[in-house]
Amino acid sequence: MVDSMDTTNPAKKNDSARKIPLTEAKKAAASLAESFADDVIARYYLQLSDSIRPLNASQAKLNLRVYECLTTAHCYKGLVIVAGPSYEAVGLWLPPGSAWNWRTYWRSGMWSLWLRLGLEGRKRLFGSWDMFEEGMKSVMGSRSSITWVLTDLGTLESSRRQGYAKRVTEYGLALADAQSQPAYVECCDYNVSFYEKFGFRKRGTLLLDRAQDPIILHTMVREPEDLHLRQKIQRLELV
Repeated sequence: MVDSMDTTNPAKKNDSARKIPLTEAKKAAASLAESFADDVIARYYLQLSDSIRPLNASQAKLNLRVYECLTTAHCYKGLVIVAGPSYEAVGLWLPPGSAWNWRTYWRSGMWSLWLRLGLEGRKRLFGSWDMFEEGMKSVMGSRSSITWVLTDLGTLESSRRQGYAKRVTEYGLALADAQSQPAYVECCDYNVSFYEKFGFRKRGTLLLDRAQDPIILHTMVREPEDLHLRQKIQRLELV
């Protein structure tokens, strides 16, 4: 899930992207929860159809818990990349070999969501993640085991259009390029153009269909760039 909306002005030089340790997971998660407070997919997990009305205290608490568990799980098995002095943008990546097991679910607290979300909420959250994984495997085929997956990317509303999401995205893509491996993302229609700027191309769609109004997600793939060629082009542009 992606809520970037961050496309114009570059961020300040001292706000470069970085990988965070587990000790910063809750701060990053708080940023994601705030970024996704009005997001259609986050509200899909919470069984809310209205994306305009502010979350009440109970809903906001549960939304925060969802992203605390997801962010912590990515710290254990994956990567959490942030940009900005106050976690203005946060990206959750699953590099190749980051498959979660029961230990990941236990240590991250994901198991607690099974209890707190209720029957329908469980079907929506865990069912969606199963569908996302199967969707990636279907699109990538034999390359699914070497694919970098961007599972979430969010930017605080007050910090959008300042280049933070761009920096988080480029950080992960640089790691994928260094291994000559592809990247994969699923996003709503309004974020397709953002990813196309990085070389992602649409491959198909997925459907979250447990709500009254189904949510359509585009599956997108980016092939690895030739780093040496890109460096040569950059040097020529400086001449």
